[in-house]
Amino acid sequence: MRIALIEEGSKIKSSEFDKVISFSEDSYVNVSDYLNLNDFNEIYDTVYSNLYLWIDQLSNKNSFIYSGTDILKAYGKELFDFFMNVCQKEYVVRKVIERESPTELWIIKNDRGDGIKHPNLDFFISDFIPSGISLKYFVQNQKENLRAVSFRGGQSYLIRISDLARNMLNNLRRSGKSNILIFSDLNKIPVLFESLNGRDVMFLREKIPLRFMPYIMKNGVNLKLLSDFKVSVGQKKNIGEQVNNFTDRLNSSTERIIIGSGDFTPYIKKYLTAVWRKELRHSLESILQAHVLFKKYRISSLLVDEDRSKLNNLLVQVASQYKCKSYVNGHGDPFHKIGVLPLSADYMFVWGKAQKKLLNEWGLEEGKILITGCSKYDKYLNTSSALVKKRICRDLKLSLSKPIVLIATCPLKTGRNIWKHIAWSKLEEILTAVDKIMGVQTIIKLHPGDNIELQVHKLLNRLNLNKIRVIKDYDSLSLAKGVDILIIYRSTFAIDGLAYQKPVILTDEYTMDKYETVNIFYDGTTQDKLADVLDSILNGLARRHIECWRAAANYCLNGMDKEASKDIASILTVPSAMDN
Repeated sequence: MRIALIEEGSKIKSSEFDKVISFSEDSYVNVSDYLNLNDFNEIYDTVYSNLYLWIDQLSNKNSFIYSGTDILKAYGKELFDFFMNVCQKEYVVRKVIERESPTELWIIKNDRGDGIKHPNLDFFISDFIPSGISLKYFVQNQKENLRAVSFRGGQSYLIRISDLARNMLNNLRRSGKSNILIFSDLNKIPVLFESLNGRDVMFLREKIPLRFMPYIMKNGVNLKLLSDFKVSVGQKKNIGEQVNNFTDRLNSSTERIIIGSGDFTPYIKKYLTAVWRKELRHSLESILQAHVLFKKYRISSLLVDEDRSKLNNLLVQVASQYKCKSYVNGHGDPFHKIGVLPLSADYMFVWGKAQKKLLNEWGLEEGKILITGCSKYDKYLNTSSALVKKRICRDLKLSLSKPIVLIATCPLKTGRNIWKHIAWSKLEEILTAVDKIMGVQTIIKLHPGDNIELQVHKLLNRLNLNKIRVIKDYDSLSLAKGVDILIIYRSTFAIDGLAYQKPVILTDEYTMDKYETVNIFYDGTTQDKLADVLDSILNGLARRHIECWRAAANYCLNGMDKEASKDIASILTVPSAMDN
């Protein structure tokens, strides 16, 4: 039996094989036939526990410390993403062999140059093929570039002008201490900024945030770039030696990651070595720049969106060396522990008891969790939904008299992991159900990190649903406030809709079970249920989102008392109060 396993962005002649199993193409047998949700969750927990056990073992030896900062811990999230991808694919290969008993297994020889960052099958599969099965490679007949690419001219000029304006503004500011450092996306904290004394705040970025420069200039925000803090020539020379030292220590370490009968350590080492040779120099320089910053300014509080990505984690680790308290400002509804844990910061601001309960279950200590509500929702609390809807209709050329249905899902970008197929299938299921409802206008809101507009439009074309709007950059809170109904698959938009008393339909059982006690969300976990509840809402028969709102807001959002920004600002301003 000849079986072909193909990956993202690849097409072959299926007639040449007995079965073609694809990680992304609907026209073939999909990997979800061999990997169900329970399998995925079990792999997830196994990868998480084994990876961080390995990281802790190496970190306890202090082998990867640079200027007081643990490099290996900062790369934990990237390592997890890579390792999870490998383990999912290895699991599928094993199941295919067990179920199909192939004599030949064909895969595409990767020539895209991304086999390390996004591990292709040829990166590891030969180590898991038993005797009696012939592993063969072929050149794909067609490649599809599914990324929608856009280019805006003149950005370098805008960056230079913005940088000049930034420096002029900072020079005009009165001298004074900046004791609060914020490393965050500005669009998530505008109301929080207004609750802080601007002279006390420094806003740090890696690059000029062109999109927010008008706001920064208008409000006199002290914007600093990491590159403002210079590293000496001698330190830069030492960085190259340290990169070699760390890669040598990594490859000579004896600690192993073994799952079942498979030793995955060589793949982890190969991946991390390749990544470090490419980018570790920049990470080490960022650490030194952070030290210059903290030595120059008496920073007492650091606020970040999350501390799982490299730079955020490195900043948090450096801050701890200067008696600076660090805080993660929870900005999303957590679905996977790797997005928030292990926590390197001192504390995490969470929205309500629901988040706290989940984080406790995942193992985060009680004393590190601060319930404050969500500061971003303060932005539209006093704005009428009708006014926001009018603006949305004007911007998107929609009818003000017709209901607007918003569809939002988890990230769908290619290369994320092979389980994304289930999200795409759910999106198609939702679209099919909504299409049967007459007189509504539908918007699909893509995750900001997704470059998948082309794939979504291909899906809409196949379903003959070309009138549906697909947007990515529009303000999420405006949409949550202004639309009439939200249909959600594993997205923070569920809580956004709750915050503004909108009817929210959940389409996955996990989130329905997660919020079962608040009894405010509507069940759309099947096409029939989704169609029925849409009909009830549009005919004014559904009142749960109004009648149960107060209890749900108390449980999920600390009461929505308009004090979240003030509470967070108070803690950042006087961090020593947390020690009492």
